[in-house]
Amino acid sequence: MQIRNILSLAVFGLVSTAAAVATGPQKRDDDHCLTKTQAADIVSRFTSLAINVQQSVADVTVTNDFQFFSDNQDFLEGRIATPGSLTGIPSVKNKTDLVQQQQGAQAPGTPVIPQSFTIFQIIHSCSAITFRWRFHAIAGTIPGSTTQPGDPIEYAGIDVLIVEKTAQHLVKKAYSEWNSGELLYDLGLRTCFQKGNPSACT
Repeated sequence: MQIRNILSLAVFGLVSTAAAVATGPQKRDDDHCLTKTQAADIVSRFTSLAINVQQSVADVTVTNDFQFFSDNQDFLEGRIATPGSLTGIPSVKNKTDLVQQQQGAQAPGTPVIPQSFTIFQIIHSCSAITFRWRFHAIAGTIPGSTTQPGDPIEYAGIDVLIVEKTAQHLVKKAYSEWNSGELLYDLGLRTCFQKGNPSACT
């Protein structure tokens, strides 16, 4: 406790005691604040859902009404004019949607086979976590691609997680952006687009 806080308690002790008697115990502002260890554990569990999604891990990591926002994902899925940052529409609308999307992305025969995340930095407050990462995967069979099966696919990004200020610290919202140009390059796909010209690739 800082010296000025000790002096404040000494000077205003009687007033504080009277207030406590009148209003009852006061909830501390830092109740359930994240620790460094807890933040790292949440990041580890959250990123594992992109490698090998498990319902049991999702249940102890995200809320039932979890929402995921990513302009990158919106762009890659064709929602160029309606990204979540402008519309407030999440790319993933709840925990069930998260698990189902990841199960589909990790099914046998998919073009990208997830391998691991490298986490570079984790910064946290009481109820938010920001972390930088690099995703590592290998290519499966990608139709129309110059990438060969087994080629590395890597790209970097940054996530912000908003967690509940409770003992469980479940993630209720996530914001993720990554280098989609690097991803598209590693996928070996021909990409071209032009505003107002849907036939730009022809």
